[in-house]
Amino acid sequence: MRLLQELSPRVITLVEQDVSHGGSFLDRFVGSLHYYSTIFDSLGASLPCDDPSRHRVEHCLLYREINNILAIGGPARSGEDKFRHWRSELVRNSFMQIPMSGNSMAQAQLILNMFPPAHGYSLVQGDGTLRLGWKDTSLYTASAWTSQAYR
Repeated sequence: MRLLQELSPRVITLVEQDVSHGGSFLDRFVGSLHYYSTIFDSLGASLPCDDPSRHRVEHCLLYREINNILAIGGPARSGEDKFRHWRSELVRNSFMQIPMSGNSMAQAQLILNMFPPAHGYSLVQGDGTLRLGWKDTSLYTASAWTSQAYR
């Protein structure tokens, strides 16, 4: 937070996964099962099983995320719930959420339409945020923040 205050940006864009990194093992397991099965479903609709890019995403990125969320404790668990704390930390440090612009929504929709099959993805604007989802599951949320000094 100190670095953000020193940089004093006009706008910060926060992109978060819509999966819980905290709670009991059972809560993390069930939430992760639903979330990551949706991620794998969306990858499967976009990339063939033998695609090297898909393999890198699954084995280099998603493997670590899943392992971290499901780790019971000790050195293997590093994620805890740190990403969910960004919103409260920003508010506590004199930042306030501002609505994502209609231009942001239009640009996101344009990019989404460039990658078939767009029919399974959804983009929803609400509560000042943009949510990217696959079918009925929200995957990522983007929000914009500004320092109260710029308001």
